Amino acid sequence: MEPPSKDLERRLFDARLCTPRDLRRCRRIVRRLARDVPAFDSVWIDALVQSRRLTLFQARVLESSRPESIVAGPCVLVERLGGGRSSETFLARLRQGTERSVLKLLDLPPELHESVLERLHELTRRLAGSENDAAVGPHTALLHGGKLVVVSREISGPHLGELLVRRGRFPAEVVAALARQLAFALAALERRSVVHGDVALRNVRLGADGRAVLVDAGVHAAVSPRLTIHAGLAPDRYDGIAPELIGTGREPSAASDMYALGCLLWQLLAGRPPFPTGDPLAKLMAHQTRTIENVAEWAPETPPALAELVGRLTAADPTRRPESFAALTADRSFSGSRGRDRTRLRRFGSSFQAAVRPTPPRSASTAARWVAITVLLVFVSGAVFTLADQGLRARVLASLPGPLERMFRDDAAHDAAGDAARESPKTSPTRIRELPPPDAHGVIELEDAGPYTWQRIDAVGPLAIRAAAGVRPVLIVAPEGSRIVAERVLLEGVSLHAAQPIGGDGSRTAAGPSMIVEAQEIVLRRCVLGDVADAPVGDHAAAIIYNPLEAGDGARFEAHECVFAAPGPAVQLAQGGGQIEMHNCLKLGRGTLVATSFPAAGRTRRIDLDRVTQRGGTSLVSLTTTAAGTTPGEVRVRAVDCLLDFAQPEGSLFEIVGTAVSPQALERTSLLGDGTLATPGVREAVLRDPQTERSLAIPADAVRIEGIAAVRFEFSGPPGPDLRSSRVRPETLSGPRMASRSPGIDADRLPRP
Repeated sequence: MEPPSKDLERRLFDARLCTPRDLRRCRRIVRRLARDVPAFDSVWIDALVQSRRLTLFQARVLESSRPESIVAGPCVLVERLGGGRSSETFLARLRQGTERSVLKLLDLPPELHESVLERLHELTRRLAGSENDAAVGPHTALLHGGKLVVVSREISGPHLGELLVRRGRFPAEVVAALARQLAFALAALERRSVVHGDVALRNVRLGADGRAVLVDAGVHAAVSPRLTIHAGLAPDRYDGIAPELIGTGREPSAASDMYALGCLLWQLLAGRPPFPTGDPLAKLMAHQTRTIENVAEWAPETPPALAELVGRLTAADPTRRPESFAALTADRSFSGSRGRDRTRLRRFGSSFQAAVRPTPPRSASTAARWVAITVLLVFVSGAVFTLADQGLRARVLASLPGPLERMFRDDAAHDAAGDAARESPKTSPTRIRELPPPDAHGVIELEDAGPYTWQRIDAVGPLAIRAAAGVRPVLIVAPEGSRIVAERVLLEGVSLHAAQPIGGDGSRTAAGPSMIVEAQEIVLRRCVLGDVADAPVGDHAAAIIYNPLEAGDGARFEAHECVFAAPGPAVQLAQGGGQIEMHNCLKLGRGTLVATSFPAAGRTRRIDLDRVTQRGGTSLVSLTTTAAGTTPGEVRVRAVDCLLDFAQPEGSLFEIVGTAVSPQALERTSLLGDGTLATPGVREAVLRDPQTERSLAIPADAVRIEGIAAVRFEFSGPPGPDLRSSRVRPETLSGPRMASRSPGIDADRLPRP
């Protein structure tokens, strides 16, 4: 067994990511992962992930071209929490300890470093020694690697934006408790001459103890003291901008914090922001020229005192708002028991912890009645199955995906083999079970193959569904689509199959969507989606329908060493900006690899493909056009060492879905290849009318495409369960070789279906 490289060992030990003893313990896992190939550094990194010494994020960084970025200043990065155009937020820990922190990396022009760093140092000085648990600001600010590093204390718990998405508008008594806690937190900052500057749902976290904590106190005001209307931020970043800050050059103040607090309370009560337009400039104009309506018009159950408070806070004229937060909290009408508020918020927060809603208790008479009905059904069902012919069982089995159908048929054969076969543990009938709820850490670890099914999982914070060592669990997705809602979602080592309804003639009809995920980040590792041996044909929904919780460039989809055998798109990204990454993945069947839409103006959709093989597809990327008259954002695709085999004659790299596409949209669309091969005759881009399904070729020079070579090649065999048949035969490559290795998948590292 080859040991890890000295460079990897040095990085692991210097950052205290693991110890030599941890590496020795990983040898057994490395042997299993490496099999007959050398144990490269990537195998050791995968083993450390499986032994839970590294997070998936840390593994990705160590395998990237910049592994040194795992360290930022005094901290080691643990997880990526989100980010925007000029900043990224990470969960981190101190290099010389175990204390966890939240670290922000600010990518600002070099000429601003000195002034911003000076303001951040002044902010940390004012907050030093603060024992305020309701408002948290940075305690360290420094320059590292050309970026500003801002470190704050970690506050656990979901932010209010997540909870609002999951529940809808909050009860009035909960909003009143939040209003009191946040006002006291802002009053504490006021006493230290600190303006928060960014009071918003995403910056208020609700702890398990019932405390609402304001995070990032003063950071936005220090980095961007003046509002720039052309900053290109997401529309929701302007939901609480006070009118006096728009176009005046003024800096945030306590009065503007009050306006933002009022807008936050208004949104929690009404379930939507005061001005819900998706255009940032239109939203700013609305704040500047329109009066925010009485929240009781949208939430009639709001008590008059609370509605009056929200109205005072959101007054367009700053002089009509409360004089200060100290004066606001001293008002008798604002008084309340802090202990009672914490209890109310603790109960409210705990209601989000269950994966499914509890079933209400039944009375004794109801339970007895259902027992009698159940006994009757058992006798009736026994008689029915005794008299039914084998055709009924065949129809039921035909509705299951291929591998499960074969598994159930095997069980049925064993059941008919006699008493001796029935006594064997291997012949016990397989039952589809409900997927268990996540544990306290948001983890569902499956210790046997299942199969499992579910309708919806709602998790606060991250959710991980993992296979235990040595098993590959099967997840059956409902015909209408099973849903997962969480902050971040990880699927590792599982197989997903969509239930396929039966047609009138007994044939399989189109499968439903494999899974609908609402999260800010989703990661797939060594997963199989669909039936490799018996995938249905035709137009199908996406294997993964991904709806980011927040519109913005922080949304991310990653797939590592996965097989997509569903005949629809591998992934469909619904909205906003964001990034899609696929590493060593195989896509079988017709349809596109990625289905998405042109992002809004100022946003960029990045699609990074590394050693991806697509067999029999109709297009690489399918883009839905934006509304007429709107300016789209950019779509950038990068394909490294990929192998693209398209169905002829309709194959294309880009498929634009719509009746027309603007030249601006085509100019903002690009594909950069590096060692990537495509089948001859592939078209650069086509425009497909969704009504008539007719495709019209777009001129080749309208879209920027570079580095893609169209050459003839052959695969090792037909598509099927043996994934090695989807490797290219090197001797069939008719074009020049860009590297010593062949493009496409490394089949030995893919999961076995």
